[in-house]
Amino acid sequence: MYKSINKGFGFALGLCALIGMISQTQVFAQEVTGVDTLKMISYDWQYYDFTAQKAFSNEDTATYTADIIGSRNEGVNFGKEFNSLIPDRQILLLGTGYIDSVASVPVWDGNAPWVDTSWDFSYGTKGAPISVGQLWVVYTSEGKYAVMEITELPGGNYGDSFVFKYKYMSEGGTTFPNAVLAQVNGSETSSWETGYDFSTQSVGEINDGGRYKPDFVFVSNEGVNFGNEGNTSLSATGRRFLLLEGDDINTVESVPERTDTAPWVSVSYDFTNGTKGLPIAIGQLWAVFTREGNYAVMQITGLPDGEFGNSFTFN
Repeated sequence: MYKSINKGFGFALGLCALIGMISQTQVFAQEVTGVDTLKMISYDWQYYDFTAQKAFSNEDTATYTADIIGSRNEGVNFGKEFNSLIPDRQILLLGTGYIDSVASVPVWDGNAPWVDTSWDFSYGTKGAPISVGQLWVVYTSEGKYAVMEITELPGGNYGDSFVFKYKYMSEGGTTFPNAVLAQVNGSETSSWETGYDFSTQSVGEINDGGRYKPDFVFVSNEGVNFGNEGNTSLSATGRRFLLLEGDDINTVESVPERTDTAPWVSVSYDFTNGTKGLPIAIGQLWAVFTREGNYAVMQITGLPDGEFGNSFTFN
């Protein structure tokens, strides 16, 4: 079984207490949820008003207060898009994942990394279209908070609509009372040319595929190992793995907060830390900092083909 633990940017998914990166208020309020679509009609994108929970067209400007407008600049996107009806820098990319895992959001301050359009080149999507699985915070025109999960791009990256789930704090506050705070457990096998994604609890492609975002990939350098080697999606993400003391996953109550410095490593066979150039070994406990900014703990339980084989099993 791995244990999914979150210590990052407004999420809480596990054993450890939430560690906020930006000061947050703890005001509980009514949470409004729904699913909606923003689309382009007659070459004009719709606006969305979270207070009304409805999309509006340009001609309806007297009946709503706009929070975002759709855009096809750099592909399907949304935000202010040079629109005078919407204030500046009101949206923030949290990362990727599932909306039900969002327990709280950063307090709006109007400065970077808050952006006014999702395709913002320095922050946002860095000029790319929005993508399925992204989580966005919207600070609304009324000074309330909403979270959106992009769930579908019906016409593709350069289409004319996107579908999203949302949660809106109708009475204010930055804490979502109905977040699903859970520890997820499981047992899996990692093998040659595969990766593992803790958020979807699945073995899959070595690189990203759809909603699949590997947190580590199988590595056979120096024997059976794992890490980010040879993976185009993970290669630039830094040190994500830490060898823990102990030999029983059930005794792990917390993990050190991840830093992109030693003793965290990018591959388990790291010669200075990690396994010091050796294959991984049965019984080892490893902390993994996931692509969504959560934490998992894995215990190596088997090397079916030996230390230089093609697979390993883990809880």
